[in-house]
Amino acid sequence: MPLQPRLVVCLLMTASLAAGCALPGTADVTPEVDVSGTDESDGDAGPLTFTPLWQDFARPLAVVPHAASAGWFVLEQGGVLWHLDAATGARTVALDLSDVVAGDFEQGLLSLAFDPAAPDEAYVTYTDAADDALVLARYQWDAGTQSLGAATQVLRVAQPYANHNGGHITFGPDGMLYLGLGDGGNAGDPKGNGQDPHTLLGALLRLDVSAQESYRVPDDNPYADGADGAPEVWLTGVRNPWRFSFDRLTGDLYVGDVGQNRWEEVTFLAAGEQAGANLGWNVFEGASRYKLVGATWGGRLVDPAVTYEHENGRCSVTGGHALRGDAYPDAWQGVYVLGDFCSGDVWLTRQNADDSWPLLRAADTDFMISSFAQDDDGRVLVIDHGGGAIYALGVGALPAALA
Repeated sequence: MPLQPRLVVCLLMTASLAAGCALPGTADVTPEVDVSGTDESDGDAGPLTFTPLWQDFARPLAVVPHAASAGWFVLEQGGVLWHLDAATGARTVALDLSDVVAGDFEQGLLSLAFDPAAPDEAYVTYTDAADDALVLARYQWDAGTQSLGAATQVLRVAQPYANHNGGHITFGPDGMLYLGLGDGGNAGDPKGNGQDPHTLLGALLRLDVSAQESYRVPDDNPYADGADGAPEVWLTGVRNPWRFSFDRLTGDLYVGDVGQNRWEEVTFLAAGEQAGANLGWNVFEGASRYKLVGATWGGRLVDPAVTYEHENGRCSVTGGHALRGDAYPDAWQGVYVLGDFCSGDVWLTRQNADDSWPLLRAADTDFMISSFAQDDDGRVLVIDHGGGAIYALGVGALPAALA
């Protein structure tokens, strides 16, 4: 699949996930804001390398390792899930929801997570073409056919607009399933969902799916009793959390949240300091004030660790992973990698001893970076949505600013 011009794709909204762009026909007005934020600088990463692994996928959104099948699962936005044999590269269709999924703009087959406590149980999120609702469903993996079947709907969340679905899911170190939901869409969060803990929109949810029912609410969720917020809500104040991840060593949480029209951000939440956090949207975009009139918020407001501005074609952050494991040298352990969907820029950051977060632009690629993945050895993969290819990330010398 040939590369598409990145900025043109964003402007035309052709199969784009660039959630920083407004829906066609909607006004996206920039309020007067404080433009302070994290300065990003170019850095010599030594350099980063991108080794092609697989190609010829149609708008891939995610790649998920699956040790039980000795392979990978590749999600295409249009609704097809492929099983990829890691040894031979052989591909089989594991699930085809193309007749069910709304697969354009920011909708589609969005995420997949296997339950580490039950590897034959897969959880999938997608946008239902019937009503644009975000669906979380459980599937059973069949080892004989490498396919998913016997679906059970776990959760269904109505979406007021076609953008800001979120939809990313992952299991945390506590065994709970985490689901990120955008603010419901349009521009500027007109319904105020980001600062309303009583709605599931504009939040990260935390669900116990260990029982063969839809789900249970963990007793230690911050609003578990339902009095001050929806019981499922874990943290609030997100606009469109496009890829979040847990540091596999520390349990720290990184949330990449797509900005409105000026700032992209990643928020760091240390293990034990995540429940009830408020990431600020729509009172704040990044570290800058967005909503100027009638701005109120609750909970524990947390500033982003890093931000970068919309310039040079940048418009939509893709959260990545903290590097861990045998795939990378000791000096690189804990370095966090992130990217931008529109520009193809790749950045590195890590918390310094003085709690600062230097942000180094380490590569300018031709990719439309829809996701990063991490295998059992810690190797990070980069998914190019526009080019339909998947790359392995390699590193050289660690930049001095991150040492």
